[in-house]
Amino acid sequence: MAAATSFGSLLLLSLLVAAKANFLFNRFNGTEKNLLSLDGASIVESSGLLKLTDRSKNVIGRAFYKTPFKMLETNSTAQKNASSFSTSFVFSIVSPSNSGGGYGIAFVIAPSTKFPGADPGHYLGLFNKSNDENKENHIFLVEFDTVNGYKGETDTEGNHIGINVNGMNSTAVEPAAYYKGTGSNKEELNMENQDAVCAWIEYDGEKVNVTVAPLSLEEKPLKPIMSEPLNLDDILEESMYVGFSASTGQKVSSHYILGWSFAVNGPAPSLNISELPEPPPKEKDRSSSASWVNFIIASLSVIIFILLVTLLFRRVHRRYMHSEKLEEWELDCPHRFRYRDLHAATKGFKESEKIGSGGFGTVYKEVELVLKLGLLCTHQRADSRPTMRQVTRYLNWDDPLPEILDWRHSDSQISRSFSSGFLTGYSTGSTSTSHNLSTIGKSTMSIEAGT
Repeated sequence: MAAATSFGSLLLLSLLVAAKANFLFNRFNGTEKNLLSLDGASIVESSGLLKLTDRSKNVIGRAFYKTPFKMLETNSTAQKNASSFSTSFVFSIVSPSNSGGGYGIAFVIAPSTKFPGADPGHYLGLFNKSNDENKENHIFLVEFDTVNGYKGETDTEGNHIGINVNGMNSTAVEPAAYYKGTGSNKEELNMENQDAVCAWIEYDGEKVNVTVAPLSLEEKPLKPIMSEPLNLDDILEESMYVGFSASTGQKVSSHYILGWSFAVNGPAPSLNISELPEPPPKEKDRSSSASWVNFIIASLSVIIFILLVTLLFRRVHRRYMHSEKLEEWELDCPHRFRYRDLHAATKGFKESEKIGSGGFGTVYKEVELVLKLGLLCTHQRADSRPTMRQVTRYLNWDDPLPEILDWRHSDSQISRSFSSGFLTGYSTGSTSTSHNLSTIGKSTMSIEAGT
């Protein structure tokens, strides 16, 4: 009696599964969520996205349809025949903008929704080193992988699709691409760069066809990217679960499913693209932003440099344009003082700086100093001329200016008279100043004549 009851229950379950051998999820945040078995990092977001993994390292996320499907028929001769099936889904992989992500996502048909001991990384949360490629696994999967390096020493960026049986060693591999229109040329499809990718997997009992395309294409390509002869009679069991598994490792990505449909022994229902949730936002390319920042900085540097050169040129040009030009009669003069230098030396021509006035105008202390120092610097005897350091000290009033003596070896009287007249002219009023300045002129002519 108990055996009959058990048999009746199994028969009823088989009839129920057979009665509903397909499903359609255009999003996952309604009653659809209750039809899924979530495991690991998988969550359903409020937007309707099914998120399998976040970007934590070494995490696994799975989502399976709760009810198993009858995937194997047995005829009267006990010959096994795997059921045909078809599935379509839309997925999105969001990786860091500054580096490649990992590791990928897989559509899975398995006898259970639990995978004890499964590892992340290249094993995608389905196998581990000890049970990888074990014939007792009875697992069929199609992987959408973003990292190369399975059983290798190093990982490299990958962008491929693989058809696998019982392990991660693919029986067929192709770079992700699609055929556009009726042409024979493949269009490369970078799964990490696309907002979302549509995938179709079909098995007719003899071969597996895999087709992918960007969601923006909005139609299924006429030609699959992979068509691999495969017999699943010894792989599939009578009761099988369908779903997805994804994982991260040292490289990380967020893996999403936007919509999903599945059917046994017939075509999967078509997804309504307009009802799908919005694809998750991609990270902005920081390298591109950095390039723009560098471009802006370089441009500003060039502009600033041009402005500095322009200002320097204008300043030099202004100095040249406002420089005082010597007239012909001034070319023979020992030195010519600019107005601004005299203005600075006399502190704005202050009254306190005057020492007298006469026919040649007002005479200031600084003018007296410069004139005396000029005569001293042109002394006939080289050993009587001051050094540059002494000149600087005289001009700064650090040392008193010595008397100008012995202008000529034989004319000491003229020299003394010249020096005396020079000093006396500044210490008296306007009349004596004029007189002594005349005396200076006459004395100078006498010196030049050698008398």
